[in-house]
Amino acid sequence: MQEELGPTGEDIEQYLPQNEVISSPELADNKLAGMWSGQIDIERLKSQFKSRAEKQIIETAQEDPFLGSVTSPTGNVEVEPFDRIILATSSPIKQTIAAEVAEETGVNIQPTLQTEITTENKLKEFLVGAQTGPEIKAIDIAELKPPELPDQKAPVLSMDTIVISSYNRVLEKPEDQEQAADMLRSMSGQNIRIVTALVMQYNLPSGKRLTLREGVEIGLKLRRLPDEEIKEYCETQKDRMLKIAGAIDFASNEGRNLIDDTEEIVVKSVQLPGISGITPQNLRLSVSAIQALDTYFRGAPKHPIRFLIEELKQISEGFNW
Repeated sequence: MQEELGPTGEDIEQYLPQNEVISSPELADNKLAGMWSGQIDIERLKSQFKSRAEKQIIETAQEDPFLGSVTSPTGNVEVEPFDRIILATSSPIKQTIAAEVAEETGVNIQPTLQTEITTENKLKEFLVGAQTGPEIKAIDIAELKPPELPDQKAPVLSMDTIVISSYNRVLEKPEDQEQAADMLRSMSGQNIRIVTALVMQYNLPSGKRLTLREGVEIGLKLRRLPDEEIKEYCETQKDRMLKIAGAIDFASNEGRNLIDDTEEIVVKSVQLPGISGITPQNLRLSVSAIQALDTYFRGAPKHPIRFLIEELKQISEGFNW
């Protein structure tokens, strides 16, 4: 069985969910930043790959999807420094958010010039056909993007978001107002989950690819929506809602107004396979703190983006051995 890198089972078992409910946007922002902070255990990673090489498990090492560049029992892993990141999206909002975050870390963002990299048919194929949980489906979708880009020496960052209803139905972008109204009716008074996966991929000098993954899940409940209100929402938001999975832009006042403010919003850092310096955590927010989630609802969560960049920096500085 292929060895996975990241927090161990013991790390996760030691985690105790937080009981505090955050009501301040400023405090929520600080807590979110704390959820995505930590250090990659470089020595542990080196030890794992060295052990593989010494045991001549070369085939496993070569096929490793996260850092598979060991090619001989004495092979080295080299990760070159970088000063720019290619963003695999044509969304102006995601480009703006990612550029602001990257600037704070001293890295430039280069948007891809391609229009829409992933087709709706491919998205649907992964959403409907995947047999794993929704978090892994979101990763599958995100990872469709980088391999289709031209070969680049810079790291490539992609991200995608899906919405899951209380019946585990994946909600895509509505095709028209009628379908959007049906989605709203199905979510009325129900809990939903908004899952975003982020993938950073970097081609190594060995010809292999380093892959880092982070995930975030937001759980919230919609209040009961009268049919007249649904019709009004679909009419006033008709241009915007057709561009959003699940038809609701929770970063807008109109979208926030649909949330049941008597229920908590739960934010989770999702445990994904691969290299990660974090331990899964939960954060409980009241609706009054929802402004802290604006970038998350827009599909470009700023804290995980910043952490992915910092993770890659740590590895590029520590893995040239």
